[in-house]
Amino acid sequence: MSAHELALLLAVAGGAAAAALALEPLARALGVPTPLAFLLGGLLLGELWDGSHAAARPSTIAIVGTVALVIVLLQGGYVCGLAAVREQLAAVLGLGIAGTAATFGLVALAAHSLAGLSWTQALLLGAVLSPTDPAAVFAAVSRAGAGGARVVRLLEAEAGFNDPVAIALTVALVAAAGSGHIEASSIIWTTAREALLGAVVGLLAGLLAARVLGPRWPTLAMAPPLAVLAGAFATFGLGALAHGSGFVAVYLYGLVLGDDADLPQADAVRAFGEQLSSLAEIAMFVLLGVALAQVPLRHALFDAALLTVALVVVVRPLLVYPALRALRRTHGEAVFATVGGLKGAVPILLAALPLQAHLAGSDRLFALAGLVVLASLAFQGPAVAWMAPRVSAP
Repeated sequence: MSAHELALLLAVAGGAAAAALALEPLARALGVPTPLAFLLGGLLLGELWDGSHAAARPSTIAIVGTVALVIVLLQGGYVCGLAAVREQLAAVLGLGIAGTAATFGLVALAAHSLAGLSWTQALLLGAVLSPTDPAAVFAAVSRAGAGGARVVRLLEAEAGFNDPVAIALTVALVAAAGSGHIEASSIIWTTAREALLGAVVGLLAGLLAARVLGPRWPTLAMAPPLAVLAGAFATFGLGALAHGSGFVAVYLYGLVLGDDADLPQADAVRAFGEQLSSLAEIAMFVLLGVALAQVPLRHALFDAALLTVALVVVVRPLLVYPALRALRRTHGEAVFATVGGLKGAVPILLAALPLQAHLAGSDRLFALAGLVVLASLAFQGPAVAWMAPRVSAP
């Protein structure tokens, strides 16, 4: 990335984010999730200013998106904590891992049969659209006072687990598609290996960081927010170098530290993480909005509408509602979790990977992913905000 491209990237992301922040009160008043405002702001900027397109190249999206996701997953794990995951372990694993795998398969089937994609493209789109986005849910429920509800914590943990799994699956599929050979056994093994190795690295790194940040290391204890962030990036790198998923490693690292009662300045760590993750999400949504303006969206509208209906009306209810009812959750919690499976920045970011690899049909995949995310935020977001006050208390 040249100095000019970096300057352009900062100008585009900063300017569009500032404009979107100025319109945030209006978005909240209309019940529109704030991530949608940032995404639309980037899309509008990309439509009005062709010069902004250089700031949203696939390689740039990969770099910025990776950094942003490390920060977001760290904060998600830290806020959730390992104890909260253990309390709802069956539901978290059911939705975050088994549900992600089932969503991947059903969306791929829908993309092949409804949108006419080849099986390679359909599998890629299924992986891209399988994860959910907690940021969109929290934006909708925060003002309604339901942020601490048990089902909201479940959605957070679900997204924390399904984001890294979907990333590992998509990366494996892109690599296989680039080689021209997609074998189910190889994809399953690669994804499982990356998830397992990433989890081991993340747990070990979290335990080590919890010990290092204690009173025996007063120098690090003077700046715990920066030390935790530095540890997250180191954990991501180590997880990737170990041929595991760095994203899984970062999330587990955050989960372990979230339960560390002896962590100095825990409130400062949380506040720093909230501000930094919000900034990362804004930059990611704006940049992805600019990138969406570079692909033909009009020709993908009908297929995207079909896939959105299939995902929201068929796939999510079929997988989530019966599973939660079987786990003795209330009808209200099961309905809210079903509606609360909003899509966000991660699917669009993952859809940029086939673009970066120059795979056939990658422009269409990127357009479909972006339009499905826009529809999910626009229609599911207000529904979640309306339902939030009716969610059962913790």
